[in-house]
Amino acid sequence: MMREKSMPGLLAFFLTLLLTGSAVLIYFIPQQRIGLLLFYGLLFLLLFVFRKRFPPAMIGWCRTLLGLLFIFSGLTKGVDPLGTMYKVEDYYVAYGMDWAMPLAIYQSFLMNAFEFLLGVGLLFKIMPKTISILTALMMGFFTYTTYMDAMYNLVPDCGCFGEALILSNWQTFYKNLTILGFVLVLLFSLRKSKSFFFRNVEWNILLVAGVLFFGFQLYNYRHLPVVDFRTWKTGNLMVPEQLEPITYYLTYENVETGAITELKSDDLPWQDSVWMNTWQFVSQRIVDPNLGLVHDLAFEDSEGNNITSEYIESPDPQFILVSWTLSEFNRNKIDRILQFVAQCYADGHGFILLTSSDEHEIEKFLLETGLTIEVYRADDIALKTMIRANPGLLLLQNGYVLGKWHWRDFPTYQKAEKLFQSN
Repeated sequence: MMREKSMPGLLAFFLTLLLTGSAVLIYFIPQQRIGLLLFYGLLFLLLFVFRKRFPPAMIGWCRTLLGLLFIFSGLTKGVDPLGTMYKVEDYYVAYGMDWAMPLAIYQSFLMNAFEFLLGVGLLFKIMPKTISILTALMMGFFTYTTYMDAMYNLVPDCGCFGEALILSNWQTFYKNLTILGFVLVLLFSLRKSKSFFFRNVEWNILLVAGVLFFGFQLYNYRHLPVVDFRTWKTGNLMVPEQLEPITYYLTYENVETGAITELKSDDLPWQDSVWMNTWQFVSQRIVDPNLGLVHDLAFEDSEGNNITSEYIESPDPQFILVSWTLSEFNRNKIDRILQFVAQCYADGHGFILLTSSDEHEIEKFLLETGLTIEVYRADDIALKTMIRANPGLLLLQNGYVLGKWHWRDFPTYQKAEKLFQSN
């Protein structure tokens, strides 16, 4: 038999550089670009033409990068299985599969573990043929899904890397095309793939890795993520360090003609008595460029006044109990919460509850639990972003998040007090 020729070193280096470089390139291209799609088409064509001539170094590079990428992706989602569950639910809604909502948390656990184990298999060359085929099947499915997202914006963020790295839908699709390029190298080289270990050893490695990873996910699910990539991370400042000026727009109506005009407050001719007698004030509009720069939380008092900053930026310690749905509020620690609130009020520190539940549900909850605290309503998505627990407790002071606790780890008042006393 004729021996297959190996690809020239320079060409192999060039193709490997194109594959690896495309992963960096997509960071700078958040929208659809025909030129980039043509680039991927040419790249796949070159990979197909030279499919029988990939050198071992190129194959090993692709396998290693893929392995590290899948391990990283699995870990960033596994550290926050609830966050992954929310993304899965978004897809269920987008594809009209509301009936599958109860399965979302199980899919989160299994999908994260599957991706992590694929990474382990690729990195350590475990069952290379089987792992390569499974990787190709998974990437084929997710590439199609992300293409639909990019075209129709079904889900704004796929959560491919959890909260650690946010990509646009087109960037996610390009990322998957890059991964497909690496996968094609492995698929075209299946005959050259040999395991590092005996079959029994391979199964044992995957079993141990799987058990450890499931334990890792379970801990993060039952407590708070051991690594927090979200805005409300302990130690983060929740207000912009340099605030932009707020602009006030005033609307006036001409008393004679009924004409309407809107002016910036700085442009109001208040010294012109004729103008001021001709026009009467109608309403005010405020444009605050600082809103949403750090967080999307907003809540109001009973009169409709936004009081978010009063609690977040207060120089005094403020405890915020978060429950995105009071009907799912876990009451196992309610006695400790009642005691905590009493000690907090005795020392003159703020303690409020934020929820998305309606007024009827709030009244029912307060009556059943005996809690006597101020309750404000906020968007459930903002609350789920704040803390992955129902309920969960946050401690803020001067705009900083000093502490966060899952209801399973609800602190004593003395433990929480040490944080703001040392701040």
